[in-house]
Amino acid sequence: MPIGVVALVAAVGVGLAAAAWSHVATTRRRRTVFGDREPLAVGEIFARYYVNSGLDERVVVQLWNDCAAKLKVPAEKLRPTDRFAHELAAADIWSSLADPREDLADYALARAKKLGATIDLKAPKTLDDLIHQLALIETRT
Repeated sequence: MPIGVVALVAAVGVGLAAAAWSHVATTRRRRTVFGDREPLAVGEIFARYYVNSGLDERVVVQLWNDCAAKLKVPAEKLRPTDRFAHELAAADIWSSLADPREDLADYALARAKKLGATIDLKAPKTLDDLIHQLALIETRT
């Protein structure tokens, strides 16, 4: 067998092993961060954290569910205090290549653009920060 083919097979094997390890690491990290949390219905999350915010409940609930879907975390396990650099961070370098936070960023940019606004994605440090930014854009339009 030519050495190039052996090298290619080895590289593919290493890549597949790294992807599998990354998936396991991400699953473990998510289980550690979110597994023991008491699930809260999205309506309860609004009642606990947003009822006095002046934000529209329908908008917050929609944004919350959309963010949870993009982050691939059950909506009832998320909290407004979840930080993008900690609880929602990628488990390792490999998982950062397919980081759900990028999907969330794309969603936020597209949603703001659709409403004729811009959003500063460097500003939000927590899920709450992002929800507030997006909800305020929604209510202005």
